[in-house]
Amino acid sequence: MEGETFLQLKSDAPWPSYGDSLFEGDNFGQTNAMLGYGLDTLDLYAEGYKRGADQLVENALAGRGTLDFVVYPVVYMYRHYLELKLKVIIRDGLVLLDQPPSFPKHHNLLILWLLTRRLMKKIFDEEDSVATDAVEKCIRELDKVDPDAQKFRYPVDRNGVPTGPAVKTIGFVNLRRVMERIDAYLDAAVTAIEYDSEMKCEFRMEFGP
Repeated sequence: MEGETFLQLKSDAPWPSYGDSLFEGDNFGQTNAMLGYGLDTLDLYAEGYKRGADQLVENALAGRGTLDFVVYPVVYMYRHYLELKLKVIIRDGLVLLDQPPSFPKHHNLLILWLLTRRLMKKIFDEEDSVATDAVEKCIRELDKVDPDAQKFRYPVDRNGVPTGPAVKTIGFVNLRRVMERIDAYLDAAVTAIEYDSEMKCEFRMEFGP
């Protein structure tokens, strides 16, 4: 390596050329991603992060990735999915309760969950306490490991202090299985709120406020 120039280190892989563009469409439609697909962009983003994490897990388990490397984007994307999904429920739940559509702008999962749980208790007459408590247990677990959504993004903080996650082992099969169960629970909440909102709108159209 000593005495070699930067250009001499060029590998067989092609280097960038002046005509390259990151956001140029492909010639084949099936390989183009269509941004803004759907009306609810917040839920769209949530679903995108969930599917991205699922695909990384699937590829890694099939031997097409190294688990020790992709664990960081996987956990980050699952966490971000949860944050966005909770904000969807908060926003839609507030609308159902005749309040302005909004959601907290912070990234604290536990606070978002506790607000979500309070809203769901107001909206729904019945609650599966076992499943709800299980979701809260998992969210508290993730919040403890990554309270600021940074532990799986950077190995150090802004001052250079190591801030890697305290957990040492993460099973990909178990992680995906638990996330699927949480996703099914949260999806049911979103669907129920949407249905109640539609029924409420139809009632007001027919009988008035």
